[in-house]
Amino acid sequence: MRVSKPNQITTMNYEKLRTALLQGEEQEVANLFREMMRGAVRAGIFEAMATEVETLCGPRYRPDSDSPYQRAGSEKGVAYLDGGKEAIRRPRVRHESEGEVLLATYQAASSPQNLFDEVVAAVGQGLAVRGASRASGGAISKSEASRMWVEKSREQLEHFRARAE
Repeated sequence: MRVSKPNQITTMNYEKLRTALLQGEEQEVANLFREMMRGAVRAGIFEAMATEVETLCGPRYRPDSDSPYQRAGSEKGVAYLDGGKEAIRRPRVRHESEGEVLLATYQAASSPQNLFDEVVAAVGQGLAVRGASRASGGAISKSEASRMWVEKSREQLEHFRARAE
């Protein structure tokens, strides 16, 4: 797993995409487009986390003296992007009396529930639970995939029971 940095979308990628489009190499275009979209989503996650930190603590290098929050550096974290797990650097914020504050944007990006619909759809179409684990590149375990399938099955059963009444 590599650690991602924001703004990895470069003009070189756009040039590669344009060249591939002009040459009609469909698979290369698809791969480059997916890479660019992952970069855009990654950049959006970093921007959202930075905005949340600034809202809590004030602008960087000019913290809000009235705020009970303060920046506390960064640490390694995980985000789920495009069906896979990716290592990122996440900002840390501390409250003066309550300790570390979990950023809502990081919680959303690091939740394996983001893969829920993809896993359920794949298993529903006949992919084995072990296969779902392998297809996600190990982003989720076999047990997590199984729990997701069971949860969705329960929801569907309740829906059908409610319709029958």
